[in-house]
Amino acid sequence: GNLNCLTCHSGDEPDDEDHPKGQQCSDCHDTKDWDDVNGSVPSPSGVNPVAQVVSPRMKTRSLSSTQISFIANSVLYELSRVNL
Repeated sequence: GNLNCLTCHSGDEPDDEDHPKGQQCSDCHDTKDWDDVNGSVPSPSGVNPVAQVVSPRMKTRSLSSTQISFIANSVLYELSRVNL
């Protein structure tokens, strides 16, 4: 990934001119655990320490692992009802 990325974006709104629209967390972090983006767990080794500095606005747009799990389970449940 891009180790110089300062923040990750869950939406398509860039935090500043250095971050293109639509940039995803996978561009900045070696892990897909969004808790890392929120700084609740350390960034993987090799990632620029500045990557852990996330704007408050970004935090409000991030989904927690719990929320992601809930959404995923809901989708799987609905799919199971359809009997594909």
